[in-house]
Formats: sequence, structure tokens, C-alpha cells
Amino acid sequence: KVTGSHSDTLDQMMDFFEVVNISPRNRLMMHRLKLYNFILRRIDYIAELLREQERLYHKPTHDMLKSLFDGTAMDKIHQPAIEEPRYKERKQEELENIEPKISMEEYNVLHQDLQRERREFLKILNSISQVKPHFGKSYLKVEMDATKLSILKRRLEN
Repeated sequence: KVTGSHSDTLDQMMDFFEVVNISPRNRLMMHRLKLYNFILRRIDYIAELLREQERLYHKPTHDMLKSLFDGTAMDKIHQPAIEEPRYKERKQEELENIEPKISMEEYNVLHQDLQRERREFLKILNSISQVKPHFGKSYLKVEMDATKLSILKRRLEN
């Protein structure tokens, strides 16, 4: 308690406002109070926007990247529901009876085809460049003729 009665407390409060020159009729003081309240509300709004953006965008992205680098996401993907033995136990007789699937000539032809496809794929990868515009997201640009692209599509479809 400040004083003994309510009227004394109200009297002291009125004296305080008169000494400090705060009155409801003082326009400058009221303008300052309104401006102060407005700024506080704007700051609260911005803080809420930042919290929402972190919750919706940054946190999930951070968690995904963290799980990728920790390897927990890869463990979840590669673990089968039922573990099966990786290698079947084979008897020596079965191993001796297994014939080669392809001949050495076929293997060499396949290997040469693979090397040729790799070289062509590397050419395509080297023709891709990243473009970073001033506004918006960066994107990839492929520098290739339309005819060459259609030939490549047709070849891959067959």
C-alpha cells in the first residue's frame, strides 16, 4: 500500500501526472505513445513472421540436410523390412557347373559401348552451365542444338 486510503492514492497519482506534464490533452505526448505502441506492434509482427518462416522453411530443410549428412536417411532407405541372407550357400559341385553368362568378345563389345556412352554423357554434362540471375533462383542451361537434342532423345527411347 502506498497510502492509507484510495483517495490519497488517487491524489498522489494526479500529482505525479501534473509534475511530469502528462495529460490526455497533451497532443505531443499522445502522439508519442501511439507511435511507441505502433512500433512495438510492428516489431512483434516481424518477430512472428521470422518465427513462422524458420518453422516452415528453414527447420525442415536443416533437418533434411542433417539427416542426409548423418546418414540416418540412407539407413532408413536401404534397410529392408525382412533381412535375407546376402549369399546363398552353394556346394562345390554347383559352383563348378556354373557356365559363364557371356563370352569375352561380347564383354569387350559391351565394355566399348559403355565407354562410348560415358564419353557422350560427359560431353552433355560439360555443355550444362549454371546461370545465376540477379533476381530469382539459379537454373541450369544446356547449350545444345535442338536437332542434336531430338537425336539424343530418339536414341535413348529405343
